Amino acid sequence: MPDAYGQDVVVTYGFSAPANDEVAMQGIHIPHLTLIVDEAGGINP
Repeated sequence: MPDAYGQDVVVTYGFSAPANDEVAMQGIHIPHLTLIVDEAGGINP
């Protein structure tokens, strides 16, 4: 992800939505994104 000076930096985010509120998540828009989902069995395809 480019920083304010145009240099590429590695950025990580950790976040969680409230339980039982599937519309509470916001989007991150960038060409290359790795997403790791813990306990993914509770997420609909």
